[in-house]
Amino acid sequence: MDPAAWNALIGSYLPRLKQFAERHLPTSASGTLAADDVVQEAVLKSFRRLERFEFRHDAAFLAYLRKSIRHRILDEIRRGLRRPMLVSIEDHDSVDLGVSPLDRLIARSHARRYRDQLAKLSDRDRRLIILRLEHGLSYADVAEHLGMRTESAARMAIKRAMQRLGAKMNRTDRRLSSSSGVYARIRAADA
Repeated sequence: MDPAAWNALIGSYLPRLKQFAERHLPTSASGTLAADDVVQEAVLKSFRRLERFEFRHDAAFLAYLRKSIRHRILDEIRRGLRRPMLVSIEDHDSVDLGVSPLDRLIARSHARRYRDQLAKLSDRDRRLIILRLEHGLSYADVAEHLGMRTESAARMAIKRAMQRLGAKMNRTDRRLSSSSGVYARIRAADA
């Protein structure tokens, strides 16, 4: 392909591709991956495979680039699911003068219960919740990532997984409040 024609073609696609990457890049991956980088990788990869590409219609190449970007983002999400999340201790113990120590203790307890109950879910339910809540993926992206047929199927599966998680957390709440009454005693002492 003529370099001037290639530059013109890619130049016309870049703004739309960058916008597409920004829209689909979850906030959890933004620290390790930038939209510009994803677009650049997709363009370079497509240039290497250009001889094999079949231009069936006007938007075929743009669709190919978008799919390449989506796959790169999903690869980054998969990589994130395989490695543990590292969180600085300072981030958790920072003092917020607007929040009481009791409220911080309760918030940490809720986060711990969420993690504990999430770990007790099936692998599929856990992945659905993590992809949607923690990685901020759209239902369509969750469906594609997990090989589901439709966005609606992903939405329903996530809803059911969230219901199962909620039920587990509610059972834990009932056991805590009935067995020890710690929260009630702390709240009464705080009042």
